[in-house]
Amino acid sequence: MLPDSSDTEKARMDKSSSSLERRRSAFSLSGNPLRRSSEPRRKIIAIGGGKGGIGKSMIAANIGVHIAQTGGRVVMVDADLGGANLHTCLGVGVPEATLTDFVTRKVDNLADVVCPTSIPRLGLISGALDFLGAANPKYTQKLRLLRAISRLDVDYVNIDLGVGTGFNII
Repeated sequence: MLPDSSDTEKARMDKSSSSLERRRSAFSLSGNPLRRSSEPRRKIIAIGGGKGGIGKSMIAANIGVHIAQTGGRVVMVDADLGGANLHTCLGVGVPEATLTDFVTRKVDNLADVVCPTSIPRLGLISGALDFLGAANPKYTQKLRLLRAISRLDVDYVNIDLGVGTGFNII
């Protein structure tokens, strides 16, 4: 007896779907084989532009607030070294500890510089408010900062970058 065409079609669909599932599991967002399973899943959002005064900080703040209000744990990083203003967009006073303290090694752990905001699940690492030399970080300082940012225990890191496209932009 010949197989029914619907049986043949079903077998082909089963084979096709199992192949598709294998490919999805190999390259899915939830299972990158190159990532160690102990590493947290975090997304880094960088907001930048070539001109000052166009609203980068306001956009960065609004994105961070939205993510926090929808349940994500967010740290905002004001990486506009020498022109930090993200704290004012978030209604935070001048923080006691800033990115300067991390860059100048007064603070070893970047997480110790995170200050709370009035929005639950939203923290802020304020930019260098008092150290103009921080506006020109050395390559090794940038690497140390980026490594520390990648280790923060949050879902999202939202970085408000400085103006321009030069070497001094993180």
